[in-house]
This record gives sequence, C-alpha cells and structure tokens, in this order.
Amino acid sequence: MSNRDPINILKTMVYICNLAPGKILVCGGAILHPTLLGLPRVRPYSDDIDFFIPKSSTLEKIRKKCSLGEMMGTPYSLINGVYAFLFVNRIKDLSLKETEFNPIVFSTNEGLVYTLPLELIAALKLRRGIVRASSGFSTRRGTIFYGKDIIDSSGLVNLGNPESFADYMNRYTYNSCGLNEPYICARDFSSHPAVSNLHPSYRGGAEKIIYTLRNTPCRFSI
Repeated sequence: MSNRDPINILKTMVYICNLAPGKILVCGGAILHPTLLGLPRVRPYSDDIDFFIPKSSTLEKIRKKCSLGEMMGTPYSLINGVYAFLFVNRIKDLSLKETEFNPIVFSTNEGLVYTLPLELIAALKLRRGIVRASSGFSTRRGTIFYGKDIIDSSGLVNLGNPESFADYMNRYTYNSCGLNEPYICARDFSSHPAVSNLHPSYRGGAEKIIYTLRNTPCRFSI
C-alpha cells in the first residue's frame, strides 16, 4: 500500500488523533478526505499530515508512544510511511488557544478523527499566502496563494459557514497583513488559474471566499 493511499492516510489520522482523543486535531489539507467530508479528492494526497496540539503536555504523552523527530523546529513522527507534523500551541507564527474554537469529530470505519473547524482551516490556508506575500514571497506562478490552498479552502468553505470563515479571517489575518494594495488578496484569489478549474463541488466555496475577501475590512480602508 502506498503511503499516499486514501486508506493509509485515514488510518494515520485516526491513529494520531486517538493517542489523545480530542487533544490532537487535524489542521491541514488531509481533512479533505472523501470519508470525512464526502467531497471528491481533486488533488493528490501529500505524504504528510498536519496536526494541532493546544497543550504541550499532550506532546509528552505522544512522545511516550511514538518516536519523534524534529524538522525546522516542528516535532514529527513517521507513521505508516506518512509524516505527522505536530504543531504545539501555534501553527507557524500564529498562536491558537483551544478556547477560541470548537473541535469537530468525524466517525469513520477506522475510528474517530478530530479536527479544527473547517472554516478555521480554510482561513489558515489563505493566511499562509497573505503572510508570505507580505514578506515579499510569492508562489512559482507569481501568485499570493498556492493552487492547493485555493482548492482546499474552496471545498471547506463550501461545506462550512461563510460567516465563521469571515470571522476567522478578521481575527487571525487582518493584523498580519502587510500587502501594499487594497484588496489585492481578493483579486489574486478570483483570478487564480486554480479557480477556473475547480470541481463543481468546490466552486460555490470559491464564490463565498471571494465575496468574503472583498468585504472583509482591509487595512487600506481605514
């Protein structure tokens, strides 16, 4: 079985989540698994899964059950050939408190999977592009957003609550934005090649995101 096989990916999510049920949460694109959300998978699986751990004490529990390494300051474990990255207290430069969201639990034939809210995962994906672009970086296409983040966020927002997504964007992205043009993020998203090629199940989410980006307060509007 390939480490990128859908069943292998699901089993890895279940295994890691249940090392400390409700305390280890999927926070990346692996959540777009047909078994969890019912959406078709429209891009290849990667060989890594991101998890968020609100409390450092949970990491110590994991350390007793798994062999841990470290990559660029982030703890990880290799399970079923899949890299499980464990973000403790914060995701990259963003500090998150467990009081700021309500985790979601999915029941599957393999076991339970715990995740961050769909809308928060979508907001974090877009925040990544905005923060990188604010520091002068862009994708190989010269865009703010990665194509995979366009795809994933569109699927997540289409299934989630657009108002919650807007709230997370306001809460976590507004103060981190250093882009030098008003609403350039909305223009980048709407004109991105990935948007024109979206699967029908994802298109409604892209429309909601574009509307949100155009109507979320921009620092230039002050």
